[in-house]
Amino acid sequence: MNDQSHLWSRAAATYEQDFIDPYLPGVRNPLLPALEELADPQKGTAADLGCGVGPLLPILSPHFRHVIAVDFAEGMLKRAREQCRALANVEFLRLALTDLAPLAGRLDVAVAVNSLVLPDVGELEAALRSVYAALRPGGSFLGIVPAMDAVHYYTMLLV
Repeated sequence: MNDQSHLWSRAAATYEQDFIDPYLPGVRNPLLPALEELADPQKGTAADLGCGVGPLLPILSPHFRHVIAVDFAEGMLKRAREQCRALANVEFLRLALTDLAPLAGRLDVAVAVNSLVLPDVGELEAALRSVYAALRPGGSFLGIVPAMDAVHYYTMLLV
């Protein structure tokens, strides 16, 4: 497990004050229409990779039969579990994005929003390979690449 998980767990307490929420009303977000097109509430399985405190989970839940919330920081997963306790079809897993072996071939849709902030290109490549391996044939990966503010925040965590 990445040694930065304890720092992200600590950031979970003030996550909403420290990060811009791409799901707020009025925020232009191309992810939501794309999810609508891929939705399959009868049989589909989607994963929020790097779910953080879980803002995407209530959006995914009605659109897919099974939703898997993945984060490497237990503090983030704890907040996500609390906020999403009424969502019966959501499963929570503590995994690094570089090792999604338990999800191999299980996902119809994988989503990563500002979570591919990795310290080096080798780790990013490992994470992308891991995401690809988690997808079923014909599965889709939707990603929003971190903005510079997220990169700066990550750098500050390292300092």
